[in-house]
Amino acid sequence: MNIFSGFDKFSKEGISQFIDNLTVYATDTIGIICVIFILVGAIQMITSSGNQEQVTKARSTLTWAVVGLILVIGARLFVDYLKNFVTS
Repeated sequence: MNIFSGFDKFSKEGISQFIDNLTVYATDTIGIICVIFILVGAIQMITSSGNQEQVTKARSTLTWAVVGLILVIGARLFVDYLKNFVTS
């Protein structure tokens, strides 16, 4: 994905397209990182073998990964809402 597509000139549409591409790229990347951390937390939980300290660490990893994913989705929806509000 090229974040500079549609940014061939310094116009309102070009800058808007650049910001849109950058937002999509950033939220997709952060979303993938959150999913990876969810998988890491799940593996930690599975391999904890009942060790309470490792279970607590895995639960914390899962909790913060899900919170991050929710924030990323919320940020993406908010930016899309703002974009639609400003352009209409």
